[in-house]
Amino acid sequence: MIFCHEHLKLDLATKERPERKLDLYTEIAQELQTLKSLGVNKIMEVSNLGMGRDLAFIERLERETSIEVWMSTGFYKEPFLPAYFYTKTDAQLIQILCDEINLGMMYLDESLPRSTRKAKIIGEFGSSHDYISPAEKRLFNICCEAHKQTQLPLVTHTTLATMGLEQIEIFKSHNIDLSHCVLSHIDLCHDIKHILKILESGVNIGFDTVGKENYQPDNIRLDYLEEIIKHGHIQQVMLSVDITNNSQLKAAGGIGYTYLIESFLPKVNARFGADITTTLMLDNPTRIFNIGV
Repeated sequence: MIFCHEHLKLDLATKERPERKLDLYTEIAQELQTLKSLGVNKIMEVSNLGMGRDLAFIERLERETSIEVWMSTGFYKEPFLPAYFYTKTDAQLIQILCDEINLGMMYLDESLPRSTRKAKIIGEFGSSHDYISPAEKRLFNICCEAHKQTQLPLVTHTTLATMGLEQIEIFKSHNIDLSHCVLSHIDLCHDIKHILKILESGVNIGFDTVGKENYQPDNIRLDYLEEIIKHGHIQQVMLSVDITNNSQLKAAGGIGYTYLIESFLPKVNARFGADITTTLMLDNPTRIFNIGV
């Protein structure tokens, strides 16, 4: 099975929100070992430049848990864009992304030489709540150009499932095949008709905040999946839990990464059958992320 949208090391902490940090190695490793025993063999890690992405941390996790991690390049959204995003040209920023894809990724410790490990995803890059700022529009254009040069899948962030249709229009303006694009956090939308309209475009979506019931009850997610199946779009949906801070880990009393397998998937199996679980957790991510190609 494959998790489509996770963070294994993240730092979005600010003075106002110091808790926005995910860095407890031992606890994370223990959860990944459990995931491995439950049949998870790949995780799409969508932290990028400016999000505290830590290649050395991830590589150690891979060695000690035997779960394969696909890593990402890109820039997140305002106010988390690195300072150089505002001073470098579009061409320079596109080159940074392409170099991470073609040559190798940069370590968090900038004194280290470039790694030989190459990014396999452009993401997650996103928009603000109910609007796309000028810098974020520029960010989308940069990521689209990097995609054109590399053909890597594009994974966006939507803030509380807003601006999805607007993101799609940007992709269309670049003549990008929407089957290569994933809009994240769409399970946080409160209107199934809006979700279906997004899916009708041909884009893929992440139901990737499973278990975060303070945002959306899981029974609603299941109801949405039923409607998506009825309308013939289940091949465009993937699942994950999107752990983003230490308090969400099991050791801290949170749902943890294993919630998806232990709590949510049994409900999917019971309601829709094992074939739908396989579609969501294996077939779709394998196709969308070009795994094995």
